[in-house]
Amino acid sequence: MSDSSSLLTTAEWTAEDSFPILELTVGGLLRETAARAPDAVALVTGMPEAADRRRWTYAELLEESERAARALLGRFAPGDRVAVWANNVPEWVFLELAAGLAGITLVTVNPVLRAEEVAYVLHHSRSDGIFYVPEFQGLRMAETLEEIEGELPALREKVSFADWEAFCAGGSPTQPLPDVDPGAAAQILYTSGTTGRPKGAVLHHRGVVNSARVYVDALNTHGMVQVCGMPLFHIVGCGLTVLGTIASAGTLVLMPYFDPGLLIQLLEEERGECFFGVPTMLIACLEHPSLADTDVSSVRIIVAAGAPVLPALVSRLEDAFDARLCIGFGQTETSGCVTLVLPDDEPEERYNSIGKAVAQTDMKVIDPATGETVGPDVDGELCTRGYFVMKGYFDNPDATAAAIDADGWLHTGDLAAMDSRGYCRITGRLKDMIIRGGENIYPREIEQVLFEHGDVADVAVVGVPDTTWGEQVVAFVRPAEGRSPDPDRLREYCHERLAPHKVPLHWLTVDEFPTTPSGKVQKFLLREKFAANTAVPAASAEDQEELLASLRNGGADQPVPEAVQLAIRATLGCRPEELSGGTRFIDVGGDSLSALKISRLLEEIFDTEVPVGVIINPTNDLDRLANYVEKNRSNGRTRTTFASVHGRSTSEVHASDLTLDKFIDSQILADVANLGRPSGAPQTVLLTGATGYLGRFLCMEWLKRLSQTGGTLLCIARGRDPGAARERIAAALDRGDPDLTREFQTLAADHLEVLAGDVDEPNLGLDVATWNRLADKVDLIVHPAALVNHVLSYRQLFGANVVGTAEVIRLALTSKLKPLNYVSTVAVAFNGDDVLGEDVDIRAASAVRKIDDTYANGYANSKWASEVLIREAHALCGLPGAVFRCDMILAHSRYAGQLNVSDLFTRLMLSLVATGIAPRSFYEFDGHGHGARAHYDGLPVDFIAEAITTLGANATDGFHTYNVVNPHDDGISLDQFVDWLIAAGNPIQRIDDYADWLTRFEAAMRALPDRQRQHSELKLIEAFKPPSPALHSPALPADVFRDGVRKSCVGSDGDIPHISADLIGKYVADLRQLELL
Repeated sequence: MSDSSSLLTTAEWTAEDSFPILELTVGGLLRETAARAPDAVALVTGMPEAADRRRWTYAELLEESERAARALLGRFAPGDRVAVWANNVPEWVFLELAAGLAGITLVTVNPVLRAEEVAYVLHHSRSDGIFYVPEFQGLRMAETLEEIEGELPALREKVSFADWEAFCAGGSPTQPLPDVDPGAAAQILYTSGTTGRPKGAVLHHRGVVNSARVYVDALNTHGMVQVCGMPLFHIVGCGLTVLGTIASAGTLVLMPYFDPGLLIQLLEEERGECFFGVPTMLIACLEHPSLADTDVSSVRIIVAAGAPVLPALVSRLEDAFDARLCIGFGQTETSGCVTLVLPDDEPEERYNSIGKAVAQTDMKVIDPATGETVGPDVDGELCTRGYFVMKGYFDNPDATAAAIDADGWLHTGDLAAMDSRGYCRITGRLKDMIIRGGENIYPREIEQVLFEHGDVADVAVVGVPDTTWGEQVVAFVRPAEGRSPDPDRLREYCHERLAPHKVPLHWLTVDEFPTTPSGKVQKFLLREKFAANTAVPAASAEDQEELLASLRNGGADQPVPEAVQLAIRATLGCRPEELSGGTRFIDVGGDSLSALKISRLLEEIFDTEVPVGVIINPTNDLDRLANYVEKNRSNGRTRTTFASVHGRSTSEVHASDLTLDKFIDSQILADVANLGRPSGAPQTVLLTGATGYLGRFLCMEWLKRLSQTGGTLLCIARGRDPGAARERIAAALDRGDPDLTREFQTLAADHLEVLAGDVDEPNLGLDVATWNRLADKVDLIVHPAALVNHVLSYRQLFGANVVGTAEVIRLALTSKLKPLNYVSTVAVAFNGDDVLGEDVDIRAASAVRKIDDTYANGYANSKWASEVLIREAHALCGLPGAVFRCDMILAHSRYAGQLNVSDLFTRLMLSLVATGIAPRSFYEFDGHGHGARAHYDGLPVDFIAEAITTLGANATDGFHTYNVVNPHDDGISLDQFVDWLIAAGNPIQRIDDYADWLTRFEAAMRALPDRQRQHSELKLIEAFKPPSPALHSPALPADVFRDGVRKSCVGSDGDIPHISADLIGKYVADLRQLELL
């Protein structure tokens, strides 16, 4: 029904026909506008320097286009196909209009396509000629065309836009221009190709011209100045923007490429009134520093499409530009937008829909299984019909028949719902839908669940054929930085949140997803990857059993390198040719679960534990893995395991289990009584974990201290050799602050020695000679290194964190006693309802720990076990020890770019500024409705590093435990941080209702660009449900730590610092430097 005042009873909208559709061509549209507005400015080149900008009136634009049309007809005939491969240059527009005047079909080519992709488009379209720019973003078009020309028998003309003037001059001024049929092909635009090779949508003159007319009429942009940052090869660029501007007799300011700063500049200098952008482009404009100081008051309309536009983004854009944001929906196949949110629509529609069908557009939502129209607000496939529908896919009748039915309905492949007033919302993609045992499964739902998991940076879900169920669900996961997603844990996580049939059966880890040039994931390639990866093992379970039998029959005497490769083949199903000594486990799809299986296999055969961390270590290839097994086996010691200490199955662990004789040879323990005791200031210090966030600044502190006495800092870091290990430390410190880089290089030149090793390996990954040298020379050991993973269990972290610490203790007890400084976590101090002080013996005060699946239980227990061992070494061997339990480690107060981008606090600062919204208070309100006084515990990393270094250097006897927390009852809280951010000029709106804020906050984070979203608080949003209780100071006592800081005059004030407004402001500056804001 067309009467919008009536409510729909089915999800079908009948075209409103008051706006006339004209029998008009591209050339005819230009001639009409040039006749009625010949002196109006039609086109401006949007160069950064105003003096470099060229301008054409409509009369001049018509003259240039007709001259080019005559030149085209000197080389081509009407109906020929001519491609254009270039960025947004004015000649692109001239060519589009000239082709329309000459009756030649324009084939648009994305300027970032590579040789193979360009060859496909030109070959498939049988293009007769191509116009191109010589170079764009490092791509040399001319060279590429020479490379592929032999594959293109139809291509007979190549014209560089650098030779445009000569080309046009070659045309005959008397060449007549043909009459062009409005139903003739105007353009062939190739779709993104997420489901296979891209298809060429053939668009006709009537469709592209009238779609542009309807677009400008609906938005009332007549005569406006439109700034175009969209690429011209896209229907929005060459269709809605170029032709829409002409239809409105407006001015087109053509940016050569999208740059948010340039767009903002052009809006001010050219008084831009309208612009179009996909969400990532619009967000880039919002976050650009020049926006606040630029006059963009001329902007009246912003149009967004191409990806979901969330309510928070609508609100932010409208506030920033004081303009109306209108969301549209369309496809290449529809010649432009078929729905639009209009400027006068109510906020509910503008924020939560893609609008209603535009004029002369039929639309309905159908049940994909039956083809029947569904009711209002029911999900189904969105279909549309009208003058705008493409002629079909070029040279692809099967695809055309699948897309356009006998009644002329174009099946978009998008899942949508239409309400009773005709407003639509998109809910997914039909082609992604998985049908398992008759159940419809929507990948987007599963992807949204998995995206929330802390181990997952990104995810794509696909369906693959299954003989029993029809299809099965497969999840491709890109791990979060420093994480190793475990399929068993992910599966359990999904079971808690999804119906059983939606939980993925198969899991694959990928480094990156295959995407189209416009960034859409090509799921058909993921299905091919799954088929390729599973073809060998799935072909025959007997083959896998045979490999396992061969491996086991070979026993401990078989060559270790061959056994390692055999174990990987049996577990992952790799072909022999896929593996070599230089292959890394992660290169062939290995993950933590399969690593665990291989670990157990190798342990079974060689009677040697191989920790999961060694297998998935990104610096280890299969040769290094084999060497690890050989070395560990040949040293005659069986490495301690979780089971050998605590037993194989247990729900709790006891401090009494952790005795030194289970980790360290009895002779070493017996000889301790005869060892020399530490005396004087340390001259040779060993540091682990120097590539970590705290470790890098402990490295700097010790280098500064040792440079004053001519001492040496030894650092153990992962790497193929000492040079590679040293580079990793330097890279950790190089975050864009030249002063820090220069200081490190100066100090390191004379006082740093880097050893290639790994605390996860016996002897810390060092050879015997190096181990003995360290045992003799090192005066003090600082040990912050750990496998930091809040998902892995205590059992899985035992090797890296507990056995690794035991190896450090063994070194401290060999040749001479060496004081040990250990970096722990405040999580150790909380055990059930008990809170540990600084002056207690952890073996008694925390004698029993629970093992469960709560967050970070495994990590906390692994640090607890290490503390127990160090305390045991002090009690039995007199080892001087200092334990530092750290809480939130904040940004460096001076060095630019130095913050921990993955921690909870940094993610929060980024998210607050990027979304522009915060709650009235993060804390529970008091009885009077006021936010309670609260305190946030955190300290700058430079202060913590100085404190650990200073107090640790003095801990040459006894045993000391420090709770490294901020003890001040100062009212400095998360709420105060928001006040400081606002005062510093960051536009943040406070939301009164906490639940409302949380909903909007989550939605806004989902709308962030991919890189920002990955570093946002989105995955850790549970930490803010519900509001936090207000604590006036930390729950941990810190008297010993504060007394030590004061006595040693640590820090600029000789006391534990308060968090300052300057530090919070530096977070924003650092995030901008790292291009995260």
